[in-house]
Amino acid sequence: MKKTYDAYFLGAEGFGLPRILLLDVDGSVVWEGDPGFKVGVGWDPLAG
Repeated sequence: MKKTYDAYFLGAEGFGLPRILLLDVDGSVVWEGDPGFKVGVGWDPLAG
């Protein structure tokens, strides 16, 4: 598994997981990114 993470630049220093794709009506990718979820941290309604 470590080889896969290194090969695709995933993990702490690389791209975060999960990734989110926002698609336009024609199927093109409008935005791709890390939603910023943190392990063990719940949603804070005051933070947005």
